[in-house]
Amino acid sequence: MKRLKTKHSFISALILTFMTCCSRAPQTAEEILTRSVASHGGEALSQWKTLTIKGTVVMSDGVDFDAGYLLFAEKPGKIRVERDMTVDKGRLFYEYFMNDGVAWNRFNLIPREGDLSEMERMLNQCDGVAYYAANADELVWKEDDVVEDVPAYVVQAVIGEESTDLYFDKESFYLVQEKFDETTRIFSDFRPFGGV
Repeated sequence: MKRLKTKHSFISALILTFMTCCSRAPQTAEEILTRSVASHGGEALSQWKTLTIKGTVVMSDGVDFDAGYLLFAEKPGKIRVERDMTVDKGRLFYEYFMNDGVAWNRFNLIPREGDLSEMERMLNQCDGVAYYAANADELVWKEDDVVEDVPAYVVQAVIGEESTDLYFDKESFYLVQEKFDETTRIFSDFRPFGGV
């Protein structure tokens, strides 16, 4: 009976420690990113070999419009992205490709030379926040903000000469917004899938 009581005490202490750790406010930018990686699925975020993402995106050229979005990726070094803007207001159809260090794209079936660094970024971002956790040279905790009524921690991740502002929901630690260059991505409607 004493051994069982000790085991229950240990488990209770472990649960209490976990709850205390997860409920207290983070102390560093690294801790925010670590909690976010755990919230999004941990190692499963970057353990994939092939990946398909299908959805819609809202784009803007002065007027907001919806676009179909389809991404196929294979590690290492292969990605194809389609942005179908014909689903709303009759715009263009874009395709982006990267295959082992060569990038190209097609706009309404007209081929053009692609931007390799842009395609590498697209492939890297398939790992989500795990990419930033594994590769950031520097993390800076910036002033907190609000993204579509969601209070958010803001962390700037610097990788080489590029910096990206990451906005994390203060409760769930989900990545709710990502800003780099002149691009802003807002994420919502999170659902569990494949361990993430």
